[in-house]
Amino acid sequence: MRILVTADLHFCYRNYGKDIDGVNSRLLDYQKSWDYLIDYALQHDVDLMIIAGDLLRFYHNPRMDEFSILLHGLQKLQNNGVSVLAIRGNHDAPELMPLLGSILDGAIMVDKIDMFKINGLQIACLPYQERQTWNPEVLDQYRGADILVLHDTLQGAVMSNGLLFDGIPLKDIKDFPVVIAGHIHKYQVLNSKNLIFYPGSLEPADFGEAGQEKGFVVLDIHKTAKGKVKAQYEFVPVPHRKFAVAEVTAADISQLDFSQYRDKVLRLFINGTKKELGELDLVKLVKEAEEAGVFYLDGPHLKTLEESQTRVDSQLEELLTPDKALRLYLDSQDVEDKEEIINLGLSIIDGGFYKNGKQQPSHKLAR
Repeated sequence: MRILVTADLHFCYRNYGKDIDGVNSRLLDYQKSWDYLIDYALQHDVDLMIIAGDLLRFYHNPRMDEFSILLHGLQKLQNNGVSVLAIRGNHDAPELMPLLGSILDGAIMVDKIDMFKINGLQIACLPYQERQTWNPEVLDQYRGADILVLHDTLQGAVMSNGLLFDGIPLKDIKDFPVVIAGHIHKYQVLNSKNLIFYPGSLEPADFGEAGQEKGFVVLDIHKTAKGKVKAQYEFVPVPHRKFAVAEVTAADISQLDFSQYRDKVLRLFINGTKKELGELDLVKLVKEAEEAGVFYLDGPHLKTLEESQTRVDSQLEELLTPDKALRLYLDSQDVEDKEEIINLGLSIIDGGFYKNGKQQPSHKLAR
């Protein structure tokens, strides 16, 4: 049996996007990555696609264009004989899975712990659950399963910032021959003997994921005559929008070659004295980046040598979009959950996310 595994689709983060014929460019990026995955599944005889949570970006009321792209891909798989199983992630509203299940006849959309038999394989599913502590007993009745799909943090998982995370102990899931995890956007294999892995996300959400390879995992899995599960896996890279960070001094800014960041989202820091920074022609820099093909320039962020403080030059004001202005302001403040605030701000700017001022995104973001 061939299984394509993905997670953390997050349709879709629109930060660092620009308007292209009335459509946010980041939505187009997500659509291209998603289409690549769907086409791969159809061209490589995939039997089942598993999504380990976080199909959408915000907890409530997704934009219809985002939902339509997701739904179209899932319908295309089903229409071509590919089964679909997805579990709820922390960004997915409780009502999302029943809704998708009602639209996609035969698809398995899981919002509570359960187990399913597909092509002779027992697949246990542990969707995201709000909890204070981890209790391994929740899995006891499912320990005979061949595959465990969950959306949570596992012990030893590496976050996008490179830090190790202390989550569900691996000893608590060692009974499962294959464990598929969502919630962390970085592809990683935590154990290759009894296979435990995160497929990662298809697109970077922010600069915390700069430099990461993005893609999905293909599993070829079967049972021996004695019932032992054998699995081979392959990570398949997906073409995606690259993020990059550059930091230069004001004295060396003329040597910066913007062409190396063509088609990338670039965050630019310039360090120098107040005098050096004040003499920079920032409008010229922005235009040079655009002419070199930089897809989106986040910045320039100016940092004085006398004090660590980001400054927005007045000559850039006319070039700033609302999302850039918000980001530059937050860069100058000592605040936590910066990306969450930015995404919330963008939802207000874009419109359509809020209804009667009640809608809010999930307060927990995976990185």
